Amino acid sequence: SAQDDETKAPLRSDSGLLPSTELLQELRERLTRPPACAPHCIATANLRLIALGFELRFEAEVHAGALGAWPIPGPAESWVPRFVSIDGVPAEGQIARLADGFLHVRMAPGIHRIAIAGPLPTQDSLTLQFGEKPRRASASAQGWQVDGIRDDGSADDSVQLSRKLGAAAAGAAVGYEPWLEVTRVLDIGVSWNVETIVRRVSPPGAPVVVKVPLLKGMLVTDAERQVKDGEVLVALGRDQMEARWSATLPPVEAATVELKAPEGKPWSEVWVVACGLVWQCEAQGLAPVSRLRDGRMTPEFRPWPGESLSLAFRRPKGLEGRSMTLDRVSLRLVPGTRLQDATLDMKVRASRGGPLVLTLPDGAEVQELKVRGVDRPIRPEGNKLTLSIEPGEQPVKVAWRTTGGLGIGYRAPAVDVGGPAVNAHVSVLMPEDRWLLYVRGPSWGPAVLFWGTLLFVVFVSIVLSRTPLTPLTTAQWVLLGLGLTQIPLGGGAIVAGWFFVVAWRRDRVFERAVLHDLLQIALVAWTLVAMGCLYGAVLQGLAADPDMQVAGGGSIGTQLQWYQDRVDGALPRPWVLSVPLWVYRLTMLAWSLWLAFRLRRWLPWGWGSFTSGGLWRPLRRPKVEPPAEPPPAADSPAAG
Repeated sequence: SAQDDETKAPLRSDSGLLPSTELLQELRERLTRPPACAPHCIATANLRLIALGFELRFEAEVHAGALGAWPIPGPAESWVPRFVSIDGVPAEGQIARLADGFLHVRMAPGIHRIAIAGPLPTQDSLTLQFGEKPRRASASAQGWQVDGIRDDGSADDSVQLSRKLGAAAAGAAVGYEPWLEVTRVLDIGVSWNVETIVRRVSPPGAPVVVKVPLLKGMLVTDAERQVKDGEVLVALGRDQMEARWSATLPPVEAATVELKAPEGKPWSEVWVVACGLVWQCEAQGLAPVSRLRDGRMTPEFRPWPGESLSLAFRRPKGLEGRSMTLDRVSLRLVPGTRLQDATLDMKVRASRGGPLVLTLPDGAEVQELKVRGVDRPIRPEGNKLTLSIEPGEQPVKVAWRTTGGLGIGYRAPAVDVGGPAVNAHVSVLMPEDRWLLYVRGPSWGPAVLFWGTLLFVVFVSIVLSRTPLTPLTTAQWVLLGLGLTQIPLGGGAIVAGWFFVVAWRRDRVFERAVLHDLLQIALVAWTLVAMGCLYGAVLQGLAADPDMQVAGGGSIGTQLQWYQDRVDGALPRPWVLSVPLWVYRLTMLAWSLWLAFRLRRWLPWGWGSFTSGGLWRPLRRPKVEPPAEPPPAADSPAAG
């Protein structure tokens, strides 16, 4: 009929024979749609554990919002029940072992009461894991100690039954318990925190419940951990590898924390002490296996069972310090003929304001005082100058003038900056009309290297005077070398070598004219260069400043600089030996006159050596004419 066709129309495809693809997809979604309670359709409202004699029973009230499966406490490797009933009916054909290792009971929607019974093992302990953690739990056991079910009715993920002493059956087999590692990390800082890590060492596969003792005075801050009789109950599931919790210790100075590795427990202990900056930690009893962790001093101890460690903590004693630091002090001295100018620059850091008292030389007239670049009033009290320093970093500049000029021996005036300072610099600006001879002061400063060069020249002069080739005596060699120290050593070598080359030329005569003439040309060139070097030495001595070879600390001939890394308040007082520059000029003038006088003796000796064997030889010999033939006799045929 037409009415039947209308009813069946939605079930037909476009061809009118099969359901449409959209309808099939909708039906599939309806059939495979999870229930509204998923994934928590099975809940254990109440569970009771009963251990009586050699039998273990569980009575559970299970609520099922949809068809599902309830896991029996286990896993099956640890305990297998002998009897299971649902609402008083044996659960035959409704139990299966799934991939998680637990036995599961098929549950229909609704509220059910499950009874489970099975034999207790012969071992002294049994650990079972709840596949579905109960909301409320209770236990009743004779001859057994139950851990994992608390007095308030809450339960952990696992429960452990331990046989009490005297209740074990004779000849019962002893099982091997899993092995753990308990690491205690003591973080001693502003607050004392202790983190305990229980890590499974043995392979997983069985649940573990242990009681880890707390340190004396430790307070557990993790609300999920059950603490009873100074011990923390730790439950690890069959596949769980680690559990941890945090606690605190009351920070008490001079208190001692005692650590002892327990004996007969299924774990080994590791102690790590991370001591902060506000405490000083001392350990006695064990040697650490390592001391550094992440660049921080963190000793680690691994005791044997029964070994102990005593930790003492005390606050580091503070040393009396200063609220003001002088990071840099620079004293610049400019001595003159009758007066001396001085400038003191400082970089001051202060945590709080306060006075800074400077001690200046006697008779110092302060001309300038600046703090942070702002002029301050100058109010000296004798040779004391008090500055008002504000908190923070600030530059300070003080300039003064004293009477007294620069003598032969000059020493820097006494200046005290009022306390310890670092990076102290003292510089002396020497006038250009002084001849610097010697300096003395801190090890990091200038040195006059000329005297070392002078000793070398004197030694070489004495050695050269031992040869009889030249007409110079020992004193003449030394005087000649003294004047040549103001030019480079190469120039002095050219002058000294000239005497030996000329002496060698006196006894050397070449038969070939080419070699003779080339040697004469070389001697002329050498003579001109040597005369130029002597001229340069005279000019350097009479017109230029002396080269005393001053080096060290960034110093030059007229700028002397000393440095000292730390001072107690008094700045270094270097000492300088100098004479007026006209003394140097007169000395070099005397040497120049002596050189001119000696050249009158040395040049004729050199000319004689130069002309030995002839001054010059022509390269070609003169052409010789052949002799003329005599005239023929009168009676010869040729004459006829």
